[in-house]
Amino acid sequence: MDCVEVCPVDCFYEGENMLVIHPDECIDCGVCEPECP
Repeated sequence: MDCVEVCPVDCFYEGENMLVIHPDECIDCGVCEPECP
């Protein structure tokens, strides 16, 4: 997924049925927002 590729801190993890953003690692930069569905 493009949103995972653009994340500068790699805070995405694969959950059971979806990608999960780790809240302690996310820096709220917003780079993934235009890339994610």
